[in-house]
Amino acid sequence: MKRQLSLVVSLLVLVAMVFTVVSCDLVPDAGKKHEHTFSDEWSYDTTNHWHAATCDDNDACKSEKADVAAHTLSGDTCSVCGYKKPADPKPEQPEQPEQPEQPTADGSKEKPFAITVPGTAKVSVPADGEVYYTFTITEDKTLKISFDSANVSVACAASVDQITANSFYNVGDVKVLETDLVAGTYYVAFATANFAAEEYNVTAEFITKVSPYETVLGEGRNNVVLSPAEITANTATRKLVINTASTYQFDSDLFVATVTAADGTAVEKVNNAFTLAAGEYTVTFGMFSNFAIEADVAISVNVEDLNAEDEDEEGDIVGTSDFIIGENSVTLTDEEATDGKAFTFIAYAAGTYTFASEDLLAIISDSTGVQIGRYEVSLVAGTYTVTLVNLNEVGGDFTLDVSYVPATGGGDDEDSEENPTEITLPAADLATNPDSINFAWYTFTTTQPGKITITFSNDNSWARIYNVDDAEDSNTAGEQQVITFKVKANSTYKLGLGVWEAEEDITASVTFEYVEPSALAEKGDMYSDEETTFDVTADDITAGGFTVIFYSVNAGEYNIYSNDLLVGTVTTEDGTVIERNDNWYFELEAYTAYIITFSTEYVSDAGSYTATAEYQYPEGHENNPIFIWELGDSVTATYKGDYNAVWYSFYASANGVVTITTADTAATIMFKPVGGMDITNSVDGEWTGSVTLNVMKGRQYLIGVIDSNWSTEARDIVFTPTLTE
Repeated sequence: MKRQLSLVVSLLVLVAMVFTVVSCDLVPDAGKKHEHTFSDEWSYDTTNHWHAATCDDNDACKSEKADVAAHTLSGDTCSVCGYKKPADPKPEQPEQPEQPEQPTADGSKEKPFAITVPGTAKVSVPADGEVYYTFTITEDKTLKISFDSANVSVACAASVDQITANSFYNVGDVKVLETDLVAGTYYVAFATANFAAEEYNVTAEFITKVSPYETVLGEGRNNVVLSPAEITANTATRKLVINTASTYQFDSDLFVATVTAADGTAVEKVNNAFTLAAGEYTVTFGMFSNFAIEADVAISVNVEDLNAEDEDEEGDIVGTSDFIIGENSVTLTDEEATDGKAFTFIAYAAGTYTFASEDLLAIISDSTGVQIGRYEVSLVAGTYTVTLVNLNEVGGDFTLDVSYVPATGGGDDEDSEENPTEITLPAADLATNPDSINFAWYTFTTTQPGKITITFSNDNSWARIYNVDDAEDSNTAGEQQVITFKVKANSTYKLGLGVWEAEEDITASVTFEYVEPSALAEKGDMYSDEETTFDVTADDITAGGFTVIFYSVNAGEYNIYSNDLLVGTVTTEDGTVIERNDNWYFELEAYTAYIITFSTEYVSDAGSYTATAEYQYPEGHENNPIFIWELGDSVTATYKGDYNAVWYSFYASANGVVTITTADTAATIMFKPVGGMDITNSVDGEWTGSVTLNVMKGRQYLIGVIDSNWSTEARDIVFTPTLTE
């Protein structure tokens, strides 16, 4: 019975368990209906998501809810139930190392400011220090630094330690600094030029540098700059581009030797003009020494179309002259009497023209506007401007008498260079040409080596001599009463005798003195400031050197040097040795022959070698003038009382008029363009107080100051140059 009861109980339990599994509406322990609660667990792909859920009472129920139909996602959000797709978890970022603290730039040498090149920056400079900048370039370039202030001092170097007090450059009135740089990092420092604090703008830019020796000429005005090598060679060529077929004339201080077409054909010169078709040509200039042309000086060249309408009187012989040879009537207003009135004058032939008046000052200018003289001038055929000023600044009616004397010399005239007068030495009372432009020419032939001495009747004189057989063996000298030249044996020479200022009746005597050939040196001659080439042979090298003869022009210091030869001794003709001074120069007398010994100690190969004797002009000399940075301020010239003027130089910053005034009634101011004739503030002993000259932008001008009485006493002379644009 118990066994049967136990079996029944077990059967009931089993049935209850099965029922519970089949129907989850019953609570097992109470036999009641069970309400499921679900928590959605979401799953998704890129466009859909599903609701797959399990009863929260999962420990007892374990019931799962059927899948809910998929919902479509719009972006990251379900459009049905509002479900939003969870963001992807961000990857864990690695820990960043701590950055070192960057130094703050302060413009010091240790922490310079960075500057962008090219670019513009505002620079503030203290009165007692510098401001430093740094920049880097990746290729070789030319850097141009421009300033809007003249109170600038600047230095640039590849290392900041290379910038020292000696490396600063005072920009001054130029306001532009150009420097060639290779790729790398650079430092630039700015300071004030007058120790006053200032703020200014600086612009740095890269430029393509064009050599001043590569100017391409065109129709109209050009500037030509000749290199030292071209001056030495006495020849230079420039490209010419013609756009309009016409007849052209070259108006310039430069002598045009030839004009050659692109195919090498020389263009014929007719009446000092060339007929050119449109195209490219080569112009060859020469005779630089004859016209005192200098290196690195801008020379104006006007390529003038003679067939073009002449609107501004460029020099053609056209139109009507305001003056005739003879007596002319002139009327000036009070304003014109003070400021000047310009007239056109045509010189139909070369010669000396005189513009005489009791009341008027006549100032003569060429076709470029450069003043070439007063009262009396030597002119070639062409058109000129004569400006008349009343010395008393009073208007009215005046008389101007124009006279003309034909030019002497030239062509086949006797005593011309082409037809010199033959003489034998010694010769006495030889006439000089009285016209300061030309020489009276003579010729003689030597049979022995020696030297000639020319003695003039006064010191207003100069001479030129050259060996007809060797044109390079030539020399010129000026403003000396006694001049000495060396001559070779069995050679023909031409001798030109002239005057420095126009003057009649000056004569000269020429004597000859034989000098032993050994004293005249074994190889050629040397002259002041001319590079001389010597052919050194194997015998010269074996002998250890050779001698040459050198002719000085000026008294003073000479730097004698060679490319590979050593300068041994410098002696006079009588054997006196000239020692070097503390400056390592030789102090020599004027117009004297010296024997120079060159050593071949460091020469191993025969060939051509060069040597130069360079005169060291003192500061204030015409060839070494004192530079004036900015016009407008008074300048104090220290006249040394040695009969020599103190010279100053400036470059015109604009086209206009420069007026130089002085209150010193015992001073003479000389004013001229480089390579041109000078004018002064005194005429025929009359002191006019000031001197005025039209100037062209970029051209160099010279100002000379001297005591009017040529006093031997030293004193200061104050003058003021001003520029009016």
